[in-house]
Parts: sequence; structure tokens; C-alpha cells
Amino acid sequence: MSIFALDIAEQVYTCKVCPHANTFERIYYQQRSTPHIAFILQNPGSPNKKDKEQLDKIKNESSEFKASFHTKGLKNWLLDNGKGNTEYFYKFFRLLYKSKLIETAISEIDDFRDYVNNDNLFNDVYFTDAVKCVGKTKDMDKLVDVFDNCVNSYLVKEFSLLENLEYIFVFSTRGWNAFRNIFNEYECVSNPSLDNFTVAQSHGYVFNVNISNEHERIVKAIPLTHMSKTNRNNTLRDSYFDYLEEGLNYIYSLNQTAK
Repeated sequence: MSIFALDIAEQVYTCKVCPHANTFERIYYQQRSTPHIAFILQNPGSPNKKDKEQLDKIKNESSEFKASFHTKGLKNWLLDNGKGNTEYFYKFFRLLYKSKLIETAISEIDDFRDYVNNDNLFNDVYFTDAVKCVGKTKDMDKLVDVFDNCVNSYLVKEFSLLENLEYIFVFSTRGWNAFRNIFNEYECVSNPSLDNFTVAQSHGYVFNVNISNEHERIVKAIPLTHMSKTNRNNTLRDSYFDYLEEGLNYIYSLNQTAK
């Protein structure tokens, strides 16, 4: 793990930012590089009994050990097709490759599995959660400003150290709302006439966002509805990816023009 990532991990695991810091276990993922893409997931969710036992066992381990453990859990989650995750992220990364945002060829679902298992994924994408605490999302909703607190406390720091960051994908209504509240200098560039910035109306559109509190640092951000919205009757909804592809095509055209 890089020095900067370990520093963030230690801050997350010893968090005292909000009154609820002692209520939940927290999760942070191991990073070995400074990728140009970031995925802002909603929150780690609530562990099952087996995972809860594992989390209890590592409470007193080092931050580096915990982050490594949590990263293995993330990889298992990405490859959990019982929940449709593998198919979802395979389609997602196939579009990233098609739009030339990643170099690793993702044409078949096994390509994506290899991409994850070989850890090449983490050279391209920085994974983090808007809220680091483990717990049921409905319980998080009862906590005042928990999403804004966590984004303001950690995501600002994480972005400041991701020197190669160019593209951010923000998942879920809660994540996008907190993101916009903290990084409030933004404009929709792929649809300038858009006047409703809820995630339902903004899904797949491209925004220019200033992610620095100290100076102007503009990156491209794409809000996305929660991945659970892709699943209806156990079938991934094509419209979810159609809108995402439109946004990625817009970025691709900008990059081609800049060459």
C-alpha cells in the first residue's frame, strides 16, 4: 500500500469525525497506485454473520492488514454473480475499454474476471465509499448528515492525493447528493440545458466538477443510479448502460478532438 493510502486508511479506522464513529466498523480499500478513474460507491452495506465474525477478528490488526482484507472482500463482491455483480461490472468495464478510458481489453466476461483477479483493475480505478461505515443503508439514513460528513472528511483528502484523477463515477442518489453538496462548483457539459440535477435525471450525463478547496481542479464526473436499479426480474436493464454509454461517448469525442 502506498504511504498516502495508508495514511488515509489509518484516519478512517480511527475516525472520530461524527457522533456515530464508534457505532460502526469502517472499511477502506488498499491502493498501490494513483489511478485516473475513481468509483464512489454508496456504502459497504451490512455484513452477513460470517463477514461480521471476520470483521470482529481483525479489529486489532494494523490498518494495512485491514485494508488488504477489505480489498479481498471487494474483489469477491465484484465477482459475485449471485447478485449479478460480475455481469454488471463486466458490462461497465467493457464500455470503459470501448471508450478508451482503460487499456486492458474487456471483451468477454472472463476478461473482466482476469482483470480483477490479477489486480490490474486497481491500476485503473480507485475504489472508495461515500460512507466508510459498515451498516444497513436505512440505518445510515437515520443519522444526521452522515453522508455529507464522511464525504467532506475523507473524499476531499482522497481526491487531493490522487494526482492522476480525471474521471469520477458516483453511484446512488445518496452518494451523488453528498458529492454535490461538498463539491458544489459543477456544470453539466454533455447536456447544458439540464436543470434538474437529481441522479434520476442526471444518470449518465457528464459534469465538470471542481474537486479542490484550494485551487481550481476540474475533473469529469458521471452520476449513476444505484446498481440495484439495473436489475428487474433478474435481468440487467439495457437503458442503464445506454445512458452510461452516451456519457462515455461524449468523453471519447472530447479526447479525440484534443489529440
